[in-house]
Amino acid sequence: MSPPVLEGSIQLLPKDASGRLSAIRSGYRPGLWFGETGPTGEPHLHSAILDLVGLDELAPGEKAHVRVRPIALETWPEIEAGAPFDLFEGHRRIGTGTLAQTPASAMTEPQLRHALNEALEEWVIDQFGDRVVHRPRVAGRRQPDLIARFADSSGEQHLLVGEVLSSTPRSSDIHRLTKLMHERHALLGLIVALDPPPPFALRQLYRCGTVRVDAELSVPRIRWITTRDLALGNIDLLPRKRRPLELELAA
Repeated sequence: MSPPVLEGSIQLLPKDASGRLSAIRSGYRPGLWFGETGPTGEPHLHSAILDLVGLDELAPGEKAHVRVRPIALETWPEIEAGAPFDLFEGHRRIGTGTLAQTPASAMTEPQLRHALNEALEEWVIDQFGDRVVHRPRVAGRRQPDLIARFADSSGEQHLLVGEVLSSTPRSSDIHRLTKLMHERHALLGLIVALDPPPPFALRQLYRCGTVRVDAELSVPRIRWITTRDLALGNIDLLPRKRRPLELELAA
């Protein structure tokens, strides 16, 4: 099944109305808000890729026709042609838009996995671009999507390995990550998924326990973060805001 490509239009807020300071280009990935709110009242954002039609870039304050490529359309609310939405970068509203047609299909799992990997790569490069290297995947070999090398307060070096989860969570996903951690002698593990962990996954994460990374600091052995966490930018890759010595991303 091909991913849906929806027609729509957007208008960016001008700079003097808390808008962006720079233009956007095709491939821009904002959060789209259709009016849903989370448990604490925050906007429930949905991921999408925007491609400009007939323009190389769109400056703050300008309008454009766009093609909208939803990520994980199955998580979107039911919306009809003409549905309005707001554009968000993290917590900040930076524009408005309107869909010209009703969505009818969702991304396949390989397409969703590719989009989630892109979201992770974009966040990692934005945070640690000077320390990131890309490595090619080896066919037939189980590999993590992310490897981060870091040092604790005593100077001892450790690894964090991370995997992108694009399908409905299964118990085997956490088991697979723990095996990768064992093979790589990694202290910490990370799962990047579209949604928060379901109850059974929370129980498994709890059973994985904690590890000590400093004399006075123990942290969960495996963490679960969502692409919304990446978009909001309210997470730390490593405890106490440590900067990794080096990061590898699977190409």
